[in-house]
Amino acid sequence: MVSRTIGEGGGQERELAEKYRSWARQRSMHYPYVGSILVDIAADYDRQALRQDEKAKTDLRLEHWAEIRERNADTGHKCVSVMGTH
Repeated sequence: MVSRTIGEGGGQERELAEKYRSWARQRSMHYPYVGSILVDIAADYDRQALRQDEKAKTDLRLEHWAEIRERNADTGHKCVSVMGTH
């Protein structure tokens, strides 16, 4: 199970990718097929890390806008965006 804070990004996945790359280097000489599978797993973790980085950016933007809306609601101001009034 993976847990992360808002805005954390793909650090956990990068650590796993490096671990699998290390295992691949250790086993590729004697077990090339196993090594190639481990490299593929590492590459998948790299892709997941990039997705988590993008999700973290989005989550932080959403959290920022939620704070602005809450602050404006407390003061009675309306939040106007290009999408309309919120």
